[in-house]
Amino acid sequence: MASFNQVVIVGHITADPKKFDTGTEKSVCFFSVAVNHQYRDKNKEKVEEVHFFDVVCFGSQADSVLKFTTKGSPVLVDGRLQQHRSENEDGSKKSKVSIAANSVVFLNSTKTSAKADNEQF
Repeated sequence: MASFNQVVIVGHITADPKKFDTGTEKSVCFFSVAVNHQYRDKNKEKVEEVHFFDVVCFGSQADSVLKFTTKGSPVLVDGRLQQHRSENEDGSKKSKVSIAANSVVFLNSTKTSAKADNEQF
């Protein structure tokens, strides 16, 4: 059976991107993107929702995101969903889904994009 995992979002960065130290020379950067969604409910009233998505990027792409973006920057993120599973001290399990970026396009910058190194975390 074939598999396909790709997601594209356009939104604004919710806080300044954070660099994460992995103990290697390769950079890792985390940020969150807010994406607005509008629709009409059963009463024809306009409803606006905001969804927040966590994004991780690696290598030179992470360096570019850290250098060229801040809170509020509009970006297009093309990537894949990745799931992280862990277990709490009490034995309960938790799961989190984030986006591993393949590319991040800066929508208001003269620099157009930072391509991924296709590295794994």
